[in-house]
Amino acid sequence: MDNHYYDQVVAGMREFLDEQGFQANKDGSFSNEKKLFRIEYDEKKQTYMLQVADPVEAGEPIFKTASSWLFDDSQTAKDAEAVSIDFVEELRRQLGIAPVRKKRYGDVSLPTKADAGDTPNVLVLCQKTLAIFPQFKDEYKAHVEQYGEFLCIDFFSKTLVPKLRELLQQNNKKQLKKVLEMLSQMFVEGDRMVGNVIVVTILCGAIGTDRALYDTAYEAMKELPHLQTAVRYAFERLPKDKKMKKMLLAAE
Repeated sequence: MDNHYYDQVVAGMREFLDEQGFQANKDGSFSNEKKLFRIEYDEKKQTYMLQVADPVEAGEPIFKTASSWLFDDSQTAKDAEAVSIDFVEELRRQLGIAPVRKKRYGDVSLPTKADAGDTPNVLVLCQKTLAIFPQFKDEYKAHVEQYGEFLCIDFFSKTLVPKLRELLQQNNKKQLKKVLEMLSQMFVEGDRMVGNVIVVTILCGAIGTDRALYDTAYEAMKELPHLQTAVRYAFERLPKDKKMKKMLLAAE
């Protein structure tokens, strides 16, 4: 597969790039006064990479991979939108941007099933998460108030990931069963963004490189073969791929 979705990834970032004054350079990178970045596709590893550098007056800038996204032959233009969202979130962090508040706390509504189209999306995943962990409802409202929108990777990394890690450490079978069955249902029924978030951000974020936590999770998923297989693939690939390791451990 070649990187023929590159244009879609950049197009999905265009509004943010224009807002921040990023200009395209002849070498394919983008720059404003604060940052340089480029988007690369590793054919061998089937991964899109966001590489960021600080501007320099002399010499070559030093690019470092800030975010990575697995993207194989099964991916579509819809999945390219997920890559765009992730890369924009990372650039916001790199630039230290404080998002404009669009809503007051009291005006923020919780996600509902009505937020989904024909296929469950990340808002439905959030709605089901809040049904299991209602203590996160206030955090959801504060999150949307702060950012003006739902940034799923940031939200789940700060809420469900540490909670799931805690349950794995305790080997709380009853609660794990409830959470993992929900995640498995969403993994099977949801769109590809949901699948990526569940495996990469949530489960691999909670497990990290801890073999004991992985074994606990693997055993807890013995009746959830689709999810179990996806997590096993990601966990086994982790030590062999430094860039993927950085991506999977971002929430650890």
